[in-house]
Order: sequence, then structure tokens, then C-alpha cells
Amino acid sequence: MSEQKTSLLPKVELLILGVFLISFILYATSKCSATKARYAEEASEEALADSTSQTPAASADAPVKDSIASVVAPSKEVVRERYTPLYVTIAGLNVRAEPKLNAKVLDRLALYEEVAFMNEITEFAQEITLGKIVRNDPWVKIQTNKGRTGWVFGAGVHYYKIKLEGVE
Repeated sequence: MSEQKTSLLPKVELLILGVFLISFILYATSKCSATKARYAEEASEEALADSTSQTPAASADAPVKDSIASVVAPSKEVVRERYTPLYVTIAGLNVRAEPKLNAKVLDRLALYEEVAFMNEITEFAQEITLGKIVRNDPWVKIQTNKGRTGWVFGAGVHYYKIKLEGVE
């Protein structure tokens, strides 16, 4: 019987795949390490900012303690709270004290006005006739640019600046 010659091609393919796999693992490890270090740095900066803002003021008779909070000057950087912006889709939308139609009106919002979603909606939906259309939506808790917190009908706000058609 004749001996079959083994081809060199499968061995080269395996070698190339192995080199690629090792390169990918090294690349991914370096990226993950850099991201982990960045997150740790951000967390330490936030912790330092929290500790400086929460230190009680020293009274006249209490001795001043040496600490990082008393040595580090407070940052003059303005920190904006993160929130999900919503936009008003109905001109003259009422902001109410409670999620119901007969609740006290706290404010009126202009079309396309930006409000902050307070991550709260009602568990129930309410059917309301808005001009030529009827909508069945929950109530949404929002905060206006003036700082007033209240409830609006869900059809009256949206993630994009759109106008709700059919509303008078």
C-alpha cells in the first residue's frame, strides 16, 4: 500500500487561526482593563465629590478636623442631573397635582416644551377625548423647567418633538 502524504495546508490554517485568537484575546483584555480603570476613576471622583458636599459645617465651638473634605476645594463644575427628556405634543397641556382630570392644574405647557420624565407612570390607563381623537393612555409624572412636579396625560408627551394630530 502506498502512504498518503499529509497536506501542510490544514496545519497552516490552524496556526493562523491560533494567532488570530490570541491577538483578539490580548486586544479584548487591554480594552476591558482600560474601561475598568476609567470606571474606577469616575467612581472615586464621584465619591470624593459626595464626601465634600455632605460634610457638615463646623460650629464655632467644635474643633476643625483635618480631612480630605476640608483640604480639597469644592469643584466649580455644574453637575446636571441625568433625566429622560420628553416633549409636549399638545399646546396648552395641563400639569396636574394628581393623575386625574379633576385634579388641581399646576401649570400649562407650550407645544414642544421639554420636560423631565420622573420615571413614574400610573398603573391604569384613562380614555380621554382630545378633539377629533380618543386616546387611552396612562398618566406620566414630569417636572417642568420651572421646577414644578406634576402629572400629565400620557398622550401629551413624547420622546420626540411631534404634534399630536387631531387635537384642538
